[in-house]
Amino acid sequence: MASKREAIFRFTFWVLVGSSVPVKGNMCLKPEFYQNMRIGEKLSGEPMVFYQAGGLLDCFRQCGFYSLCQSFNYNVETHQCELLALNNSITEPVVNNIIMEVPNRHGQLFGSCENHVCPNNTVCQDEGLKHACIVVGCHGNPDIQNLNITSFDAKTLWFFNETVLYACEAGYYPSLNVTCSMTGTWAPFECLPFDGCEKRNVCGGNATAEGEYWVFSLTLDAWVKTYCRSENDGKFVTLYDMNAFSTPIYLKDPTTCVQLPLNSELPYMGYTAFHKARV
Repeated sequence: MASKREAIFRFTFWVLVGSSVPVKGNMCLKPEFYQNMRIGEKLSGEPMVFYQAGGLLDCFRQCGFYSLCQSFNYNVETHQCELLALNNSITEPVVNNIIMEVPNRHGQLFGSCENHVCPNNTVCQDEGLKHACIVVGCHGNPDIQNLNITSFDAKTLWFFNETVLYACEAGYYPSLNVTCSMTGTWAPFECLPFDGCEKRNVCGGNATAEGEYWVFSLTLDAWVKTYCRSENDGKFVTLYDMNAFSTPIYLKDPTTCVQLPLNSELPYMGYTAFHKARV
């Protein structure tokens, strides 16, 4: 005989799933279905899709349509369904919230999308006798050198026209805004190095101000700390240490090699300390 706790659990389950979900024929749910359900908890992590569901079964079904979806959060009061790409063990207590895992796509609940293998950037659409994989966004990292993978991994699924910020590694900037195209692929771009003071305004803001910037030297094939003038009148390499030089007190006659004393009143005479050199 089932325990009182199990009876309450089953009763709560049937109350929560009492919503209309389009399926064909008679539908029976196996006990394994609700064994993956936890009440009063919420999975942490950034949802890949927010969905206003018609009920718990609807939320379960929507998760199954996405190949990436592994679990979901469902709020009983607001009917908000959050689809997640991971089975995250980290949870927090949240009243009126339900967690469920979707380990497979078996059963009539998914219609023609049962056991579908749609690509990760698509959603399966039940069309009766057959199904279609509808492209909804971009997934994964483009094959670009000097890519900032962390920025792309910030979201599991990027929807159409969404733009990735900081798409390139530090010291590089994208040749175009990095957006998800309507074909489900990333718009073509390159990560270009900041190879001159004129490029410092790419990031906007105060990047045009006079100051020091890391600039890629094509000649040295290395990053060099560079001082850029606000009026864009050239650039100066910032040296590692303070340097100094003084004007010699003699010059040699180019024809006789006789030493000639310098006029000490000339303006360039004396000692000079410097930390930057014009390039």
